[in-house]
Amino acid sequence: MYPIPDWQREIRFLGGNRDAEQALMDKYETEIRTVARTSGVDNGVIMRAQHAKMLAGFSSASFRIGSDVPEDLHVGFLKPDAKYKSEVRFSNAAGSVAASDALPDLRGVAFRVLLGNDEQIDFLMTNANRHHARDAEEAMATIVAFAVNGPFRKLRGILRLARRVGISTAFRIVRTLKAQMSVPVESIATETFYSRAPLVIGSTVVKYRLRPTVSKSSHPRAEADLSSELLSRLKSET
Repeated sequence: MYPIPDWQREIRFLGGNRDAEQALMDKYETEIRTVARTSGVDNGVIMRAQHAKMLAGFSSASFRIGSDVPEDLHVGFLKPDAKYKSEVRFSNAAGSVAASDALPDLRGVAFRVLLGNDEQIDFLMTNANRHHARDAEEAMATIVAFAVNGPFRKLRGILRLARRVGISTAFRIVRTLKAQMSVPVESIATETFYSRAPLVIGSTVVKYRLRPTVSKSSHPRAEADLSSELLSRLKSET
């Protein structure tokens, strides 16, 4: 019999079993659609529930596998020295499209690797290493809580979150997000992006990151138009 890896023994289903977790996933699907409609009031059109504003997109990027990739990661498309066409999308994390990118928010990147024969794999990251949520329930509770229209949104969001996950958990989530979102972003070219949650490759659990080749300023200031800043940067380097 194939031995079960230690990490697999630690898997726990939300709700206690596979069926209960599937019921929660169905509930989350309904909730995320509601969030998208709520954000659509501000945006003028229904968009993504999260990461609605694209800052930059590249349709002809390359994804290259290093020649020194560890042997235990030689799984599927992860072959040493392999190269794949890719698509990259940088975004603000919010569901509402803000006019200024200097407002507190996280930044995200979606890296789609095109494997051929209509196969693809997505690597999703944000510029915050630590996840504010401990599981899918806390993550969805946060998204739903702050998807509100009208006055006093932040206060109402905090109260809604506390009702769903409890006061102490809500405080931890809000404190973590506030610290992460307050970090000024001068350019998406100088940000490091992290997977936050781990994934399994073969029998190995990994986290990954997208590391910039450009260093941050010693005293970065928040840029109001990250799209224009990146375009100017790219033009000056060509």
